Amino acid sequence: MEQAQGSPQSFIGVGTTSELALSSIESVFADRTQYMKDRYLGKSHFPIYKRYTIWPREYETDPQIKDYLEDLIKLTTEYMALWGLGNDFTPELVEGFNLQSYRPHQSYHHWHCERTTNGQYARSLTFMTYLNDIPEDCGGGTSFKHHDITVTPERGKTVIWPSDFTHIHRGEVTKTHEKHIVTGWINIQDTKDKKANSQEWQE
Repeated sequence: MEQAQGSPQSFIGVGTTSELALSSIESVFADRTQYMKDRYLGKSHFPIYKRYTIWPREYETDPQIKDYLEDLIKLTTEYMALWGLGNDFTPELVEGFNLQSYRPHQSYHHWHCERTTNGQYARSLTFMTYLNDIPEDCGGGTSFKHHDITVTPERGKTVIWPSDFTHIHRGEVTKTHEKHIVTGWINIQDTKDKKANSQEWQE
């Protein structure tokens, strides 16, 4: 088995969240910070970050969450168009997404991907929006193992990438800064099949 030849593609997209959407989700983040709980890696006794999950029942009832998600879907549509997927596929969120806060020296530091169990089958894409800046020389970025890419955190920057093993990644440690992010997963629905099934059912 050999690697196929062709133009290398990282399939890692970087966009900018609108100021309205960013301000909205920052307000939600500030309101939920007190409810965040420590998360641990394996059997470690040292937390690697704090997390609060927003569930789908809030997507339509909270206008600030809705502002952010509408902008995220717009960015995802732009991402998909880069690879010619815009006409036949529709992005949607089918599970909760996370608000995460890291103190200096904390990070999700082991290599991982986002779709490794049956319960994660709907995760076509992963997204991450940074809520604060961290200087490039201070660490804190998101590194992709097989692509020699580290994305530097900048307020409002949203990164989208495939959820599978091709995009193993990890968070880099920063010793000097806190890091605040919004992250979750997007399902890509095949619009053609959905329409065909709907018409077949009606007939």
